[in-house]
Amino acid sequence: MDESVKETVIIPVMFSPEIEAALEATLVVANELLGDELLTAVLFGDLAGGYFQVGESTVDLLLLTKGEPPWQELREAYRPVWQQHGPHLRRAPLVASQASWQRYAFLKPHFVYQVENTGQILQGTLPVTGVVNDQLLAYGELCCRARDASASLAPGLLHPEARANAQQNLRGLARQLGSAPLNAQSDVALLALVQTRLNLMADALGLAEPDLPEQPDAPPPLPALLAIYEKVDQLMLIMPDLDADTLTSIDWPEVAERVAADYGSLHLCTPRQLQAALQYYSPISLKLRHYDHAWGIDFLADLPVEMRLVFLEAARTPAQIQLEALPSAYLAATDEELGKLVHDFQNRLLNVQLQHELFQRLLKIDRALPDQPLLRREYTFPERVASTMYHLNWWADHYLSLATQAAQNESP
Repeated sequence: MDESVKETVIIPVMFSPEIEAALEATLVVANELLGDELLTAVLFGDLAGGYFQVGESTVDLLLLTKGEPPWQELREAYRPVWQQHGPHLRRAPLVASQASWQRYAFLKPHFVYQVENTGQILQGTLPVTGVVNDQLLAYGELCCRARDASASLAPGLLHPEARANAQQNLRGLARQLGSAPLNAQSDVALLALVQTRLNLMADALGLAEPDLPEQPDAPPPLPALLAIYEKVDQLMLIMPDLDADTLTSIDWPEVAERVAADYGSLHLCTPRQLQAALQYYSPISLKLRHYDHAWGIDFLADLPVEMRLVFLEAARTPAQIQLEALPSAYLAATDEELGKLVHDFQNRLLNVQLQHELFQRLLKIDRALPDQPLLRREYTFPERVASTMYHLNWWADHYLSLATQAAQNESP
């Protein structure tokens, strides 16, 4: 048997009739349009993991193709499926080429590892990437997600959309880490569950808590507070433990009221999670000093940064947009929504380009640009989407090359 692919396995999964019909309709469209170009259709996430929650979970389906997918034709063929089944799916499929998926094994190995080892194949064969699960990277991402989702404890600081997103993200993270659907727990209880799981993971990885000098005198609402960091209008509070007793003992509405005049969101982190998040998953923020130390112990002072990880994060951003964000959004968008969607994603691409200019000045890297211009308003939406995909792919390849060079330079 060809060792480059896993043997085709059709795994029986118990779906609701609505989800079964939605998946069947999706596969019919994919097969009719893609034919032999379709390598595999694989479920991952809540449904594959057995903790799907109706009304909250998304049906996460990945379609892998041999070459670059025909985006416009796929969108036109899939639109009737989404119009009929979208409320049950809650997310259109991810669609990616085999080459993009192989690269993702270097940029987000824990995601690829999860799909390869816990995904449920509905059709075809899943290419073997040879991915090695990077548990430190995975833990760092979970710490970032927990930090961002903790904003739900101060909902009054958030505008309605951000408030809903924070709560949705917290519930999704708690569901994933607990491997079970959730009851009607409060946000405090959910964050405590997340923290318990994160502590167990950190202990298993051998990540020690940073040494603490003498604890500073903290304000009365937060007697255990160790440090405060600021990032634009975000306030991040660093506390030694975020267990259920600690979280329930604090009057979060009072804390939010005290900072409402100066900040747009409030986030929580332990010292160990702060360091892991920035060292392993989000080192650009550490390298470029995005977080200002405002009070207390500075846990980021002298924290080492690997340039390899900086460039891997820089590559992961466009690759994640190309693989996880844009395809699903494009397939689900109505004709009326296309203009805003293309504009928003080209703005995200512009941020990638602006970051490169920042790297030129601060990290002294050479200037680089794609060999094709980004198509703008005078072109059709399908042409602009294809152009955006091309640029995202180019930037991901470029930064992965820089990461490889940095790894060679940093190796002893």
